[in-house]
Amino acid sequence: MSARDEGSAWWNYPRSTATTRHILDTAAAHGLAEPDCLSGTGLTPDFLRSQDALIEGYQELIIVRNLIRRLGAGGELGIETGQRFTFSSSGPLGFALLSCPTIREAIEIGERFTRLSGSFHRFTTRRTDADIVLVFDGSDIPADVRMFFCGRDFAGFIHILSVLSGGGLPKFDARVRTRLPRLPETAGKVLTTTRDVLLDSASDEVALPLGYLELPIPTADRDMLRYCVEQCERMLESRTAVTGLTWRIRSILHRDLSAPPDMRAVAGELAMTDRTLHRHLSAEATSFRAIVREVRKEAATELLEAGHSISEVARRLGYSDVTSFSHAYRRWFGRAPRNDRSIEVPPRS
Repeated sequence: MSARDEGSAWWNYPRSTATTRHILDTAAAHGLAEPDCLSGTGLTPDFLRSQDALIEGYQELIIVRNLIRRLGAGGELGIETGQRFTFSSSGPLGFALLSCPTIREAIEIGERFTRLSGSFHRFTTRRTDADIVLVFDGSDIPADVRMFFCGRDFAGFIHILSVLSGGGLPKFDARVRTRLPRLPETAGKVLTTTRDVLLDSASDEVALPLGYLELPIPTADRDMLRYCVEQCERMLESRTAVTGLTWRIRSILHRDLSAPPDMRAVAGELAMTDRTLHRHLSAEATSFRAIVREVRKEAATELLEAGHSISEVARRLGYSDVTSFSHAYRRWFGRAPRNDRSIEVPPRS
């Protein structure tokens, strides 16, 4: 798959940093430092720790490539990462799944909001007379990282089922097909047998018996479900709004705000002329200068709230001195930057 194909792949959508932090946790468990994992992504540890931060799929893919290049064993690392899944790290989607009355409704919610999960697989279902087949379509995942994401997404799914059961649902017979060389350890919590499991398969799918779908989830709460679904809808709408050209430019700028590329350099990376880029941005009712301004504004707010000094923020955003940054900040917000700092500014002596 070429770089251009990867840029337009289904999985290259804006996502929260929760799944990325799980990858970094796996890396740390194997002695790999964060800078080594983040090399080539333009991301920083501080940025990834922000609860509201979004990254693109290709940035997570680069992290996984860095991980595999140094540690190997993509499938095993993926399984280990998938088992780090927590419902709380998934935000409204995680709590929506926990609040569903039945397994069937949880599957429907998962399919509806797949792009809030951070999955690299398209999650679809098909129904037969005896069961419902959950398909993990990873056909457009690059071959060099496919086993990792297969392990992560498949192990994550099995882990979700085991948590939803809460020990209160019976185990079930399922037909499993997976590219993985083994099943995650948590599979034993939900599967009664492994006799109908095909490992090293050419596809990834799980067939659940229809009777299992209507079993109640112990944590069901319809009022909470209604609220979480509303939050998921808003979140999905807001993320969909930034998947176009503007989002791609923002991602390029975020790689190094201390020395951001100019419009011509960005246009070249997007395989177009600066005149064509200008025309496309006009069609989206924005401009390159406006995007740079918004990215800097957001970064300034985040860094100041994190307690960084004004001089450090000015340096990170590419300003020659504090005065230049302070003037820009006042134009943006109508007040001095020190007013937004989360740490107290020592009084002058």
